[in-house]
Parts: sequence; structure tokens; C-alpha cells
Amino acid sequence: MKIKTVVILLLVTIMSVGVTGLTLAERSMEEETEGWICPPCGHGDDDKVYSESGRCPICDMELVSVKEKAQTDQERVKAAILVFDGVQIIDYTGPYEVFGQARFDVFTVSETGETITTSMGMSVNPTHSFENSPTPDLLLVPGGDVHAQLEDPEVLKWVQQMADAAEHVLSVCNGAFILAEAGLLEGLTATTFHGLLNDFESTYEGVNVVRDQRFTDNGKIVTSAGLSSGIDASIHMVSKIKGHDAAASLALHLEYDWNEGDGFVRGALADRHLPSLDLDVPEGTRFQELSSLGDLDHWQVRLAVSTSLDAEELMIVYKKSIVELPSWKQQSNPSSPTDTTAVWKIDTEDDGVWLATGAIAPDPDQDRLLVDVRLKRADA
Repeated sequence: MKIKTVVILLLVTIMSVGVTGLTLAERSMEEETEGWICPPCGHGDDDKVYSESGRCPICDMELVSVKEKAQTDQERVKAAILVFDGVQIIDYTGPYEVFGQARFDVFTVSETGETITTSMGMSVNPTHSFENSPTPDLLLVPGGDVHAQLEDPEVLKWVQQMADAAEHVLSVCNGAFILAEAGLLEGLTATTFHGLLNDFESTYEGVNVVRDQRFTDNGKIVTSAGLSSGIDASIHMVSKIKGHDAAASLALHLEYDWNEGDGFVRGALADRHLPSLDLDVPEGTRFQELSSLGDLDHWQVRLAVSTSLDAEELMIVYKKSIVELPSWKQQSNPSSPTDTTAVWKIDTEDDGVWLATGAIAPDPDQDRLLVDVRLKRADA
């Protein structure tokens, strides 16, 4: 046991020497083109040279040879990421991590190059402005609060120009609205955040909007659904540029369950048949979503409503609003002795027949009403 312990300690010591390394400045001129170095990720020790291949002990990126790095710096894929006030964090940071791990030259660009504030208050210092941004090989347009971007001709002009020059274009979430507003999605297939699919389809009639795909690939232009979908689409983009095996290996390193576009698609779940209702309620009425859960065939929503109405009055308001929906037909409900529950039959054009049940009751613990809606396929 003592001999084994000594051997293990010796091996650990040898391995530690291999990853401790010296900086380029500390090495002799003869050694400067030998060894292994971290791809530039900005952690502060990008110039440290290691004696063996492996992964960087600081950022865990795969080390590259000094010679390879010098030869490939000019050949790296340039990936430009548009950022703006209100940008959704995961929409661009998820792809940033993927592209960085793929050794792309990733940089952020805002209109002025000045600090922007994301949707949740993160301050970001963009690398470039529109004026001095390099021409990218890959353009990423994330989502978030995009209202100002859709009305800014300079943003739309820059996106058009960069998309025209780039070999690849990717949108995440409602960044697809920016691409569409810039005229880049006409006649193409696209998707966006699940809660905005109807608005997207009605606003851009020339776009073929799909609801059952995590991302769409039109060749040059790829669009992805909301939030984490951008990670899938980014790994897919890596597979287009560097090959399937490189993308699959990258996904494993990220500990990401990459399904290559198959599997979970938020926009395909059952709640897509639940409409947004314009309710005629008294001023001061407040709605709070307590839960919203389900799958492809079932859904249930619970809302808390603070209002001056009682349960029967609120149900009347709901019924008046639902009457405006041509596909919803109220069914008889003999099991209910009051008017605080209702059943509807929904005939969809492309997804069969569904049944919806609504119930409203006082909250036993607080001065408010609880609204429960359940939806299921008629044959489920």
C-alpha cells in the first residue's frame, strides 16, 4: 500500500508540472512555438503555456498547441452577437458559451458600443459598435425587449448588411421578429418564443411559422424558439460549420443533452389551445398565475384573482369573452349545481377535438378567487 501511495503521489506531481506552465514571456525563444495554450477566453491567463495537452485548469476549455493557435487565429470563425438594452441574457450567453467552446472568435456588438443593460439588470460592455464591428462569418440576433430595435432603422440596416455578408445567421427567441422586420425571413420557415407564435404569424404573413420544431434550418438562416432553444440551435450551427462529431463532443463537454432538434418543443404543448381573453372586469382586478403545467395532451392552469366580483359574476365575464371564440362551444354541465363551473368543446383545424373545464371558487385562505382551467384531448 505504501509503494502504491508513493507512485500515485509521483504521478500527481508529474501531472501537476504539466498543467502549471510558464507564460510565453518566461520561455526561451526556442521554446516559444512549443507547448499548449488556452484559446483566448479572457480569464487573464490566456498566455500561459503548458507542457502537455489537456484542458485549461481555469476555464476547462481544450488546450491547443501554440503552433496551431498561431496558424488558426486568422482562420477562426468570427461570430458577432447583437446586444441591446433589454436583451434576454440566456438568448446570447448560451450561444456565446457554445461558440466560445467551439473556438470561434466571439464578440458582442451594440449600436453605439456603450454599456447596455440586459432584461434582468446585467450590465454588459459590448466589444464593438455598429461603426467599428468586424464583418462576421456568423451573426446571432437574440431576443428580449425588441420593441425599440424593431423601430430603429439603424439596427435593421446593420442586421441586413451583416446578414448579407455573413455565411450563417441565427436568431433566438423573438430575435426572429428583428430578422423578419429586416426582410430576411420572407418565404422561409421560422419559429420563435412559444407565447409569441400567433403574433409572429399574423404580423409576418410571408413567413412560414412552425410550432413543433425547436429550431428551423433554412440553409443560411436558422431560427430557434425561446431561451434555451438557442443552445440547441448553436450546437447545430457548430455541426454545420465543424461537423457532427465536433458538435456532439462539444455538447458532451458542456454536459448538455443535445437531441439535435428532436424532443421537447414548448410551442407544441397543449396550452397552445388556451386563448388570451380580453376580460371586462372592474378596475383594480388583479390576476396572478399560480401554476401552469401539462404535456402534449393535457394542461391545467390555476389563477388567483383579486376582484370585487364573486365567483358566479366572474364566470359570467369569462363566458362572455369565450363566446367570441368560434371554435369554443359551451356544453351542458348537469353535474354542477351552480354557475361557477363550465365545460367547452374546442374544434381545432389541425389538432382534433379538445375539452376544456373551468371552475371558479373562493380561496379558503385568502380574500380572493381561484380559477382552475383544465384542458385535454377529447379522446385522451
